[in-house]
Amino acid sequence: MVDHQFQYSEQNDIPIPQTIGEYKVIEFVSRDTGSQGSVYKAIGPDDTLVAVKVIGNSFESYSHSLIAALIEEDDLEALKREADILGKLNHSNIVKFLDTGEDSECGTYIVMEWMSGGNLRKMLDQYPGKKVPIVIASDIVSKILSAIGEAHNVGITHLDIKPENILLTEDGTVKLSDFGIAGNNTDKVLVGRGTEGYMAPEQLDIYKTNLIGPRTDIYSVGILLMEMLIGHIPTEKHMAQDILQEVPTKLREFINCAIEENPGLRFSSATEALRHIVAIE
Repeated sequence: MVDHQFQYSEQNDIPIPQTIGEYKVIEFVSRDTGSQGSVYKAIGPDDTLVAVKVIGNSFESYSHSLIAALIEEDDLEALKREADILGKLNHSNIVKFLDTGEDSECGTYIVMEWMSGGNLRKMLDQYPGKKVPIVIASDIVSKILSAIGEAHNVGITHLDIKPENILLTEDGTVKLSDFGIAGNNTDKVLVGRGTEGYMAPEQLDIYKTNLIGPRTDIYSVGILLMEMLIGHIPTEKHMAQDILQEVPTKLREFINCAIEENPGLRFSSATEALRHIVAIE
């Protein structure tokens, strides 16, 4: 095994490898919610900044993380699936896949373009009341709809659209990331895979998982737009309708269509939803 001579962060004592494959690690960036995945900022052999994602390496010792990686086989398979999915997608609003490989200690890793602007959650926190101006919110939603439209065209449903999974470049370009739980039409989707507040009803009901598909992502986009306009996600459906009264009529109609409980009543596709949002003045 390669001796990575782990360094430790003072904040939470996370072991950090010096290298992953041929990539020199600069710093720990984040850990995926709900799995043992960790993301690092690194430098590639051509001196380009990249993001490297691995499974494990999030425990009090690196040995523990390796054991956990073996136990969390589903997470490892999700990482491999994410690499496969990203390799099929080429869109200006989807994080670019660069490489994948096996490290002698970290195991499977995937490499993506480095997004220097952080994520949408960080951006929302910078606005008063976390409310984003209508023009900006509509533009972000348009870009995400375009991205998921591309994914849907090749049979991929994201299933976890939320601010943390929308990254930004230095100039503010938005890109959808984290296809770790994404599925296709032949996948058996587990109930509750996603993030509370953004999941469509069919993601939460064991008897409705057969309804999960492209319109599931459209529901999450509707929630995302609502959050950007009102500053938070309502905890109850009736609260959503009350709060939406402060949103301009056409945007309110868009949101209501996107978050219909019955998937069949939502926009038929991301393309249709995109057509509606860009037509709103």
